[in-house]
Amino acid sequence: MTSDRRIEANRENAKKSTGPKSEVGKRRVSQNARRHGLSLPPDDEMVQGWLSVILEDPALEEHVLTFEGQSRAASLADAEARLQRVRETEFRFLEDCHVLDRSDDHLVNRHELVSTSVKIFDSYKFDADGVPRPVKVKSKPVVIKREEKIHLTEYSDELRRLLRYRREAECRRRRALKEWTAYLKRAQKSKAQPNEAADAA
Repeated sequence: MTSDRRIEANRENAKKSTGPKSEVGKRRVSQNARRHGLSLPPDDEMVQGWLSVILEDPALEEHVLTFEGQSRAASLADAEARLQRVRETEFRFLEDCHVLDRSDDHLVNRHELVSTSVKIFDSYKFDADGVPRPVKVKSKPVVIKREEKIHLTEYSDELRRLLRYRREAECRRRRALKEWTAYLKRAQKSKAQPNEAADAA
């Protein structure tokens, strides 16, 4: 258990490290944890653009969106905007790699030992009584040394991080699209039910 003396000392030490005092310093350290901004919400204009595309769906003709429908459409638009932003960031990263001549940094030359396939043939082996028994015999593999093998190394940390964000964005989009299509099916079904009841009457 921490003593009262230690707690008081910690409080006194904390007063000495209050971070930057100037506005410039505060603005600079506010971006310390930000590398690419992919964890932030997408731009409103991008989301609105995707929302207008979604709402132009012919399935929505003569149908008034409920609160649930508006929520599903907004979630899908947000997911599409996030995925678009990740793809654009990934494209810029790969473009920078090409401009900086880093396009083949993930390739290295390696030597590789390759063995030929093992051949199996029929033979006979004598048991303890001197009786020949049929057996399968394997030939010894021949090892060949192959030079200049191109091998893919692991991705850089930055590209691996971008791929993780892309996977997350794709999963988010799949979920939102599934919920949106399920809502559309329910809306079409509820619209068709009164007509079926009228035909039955």
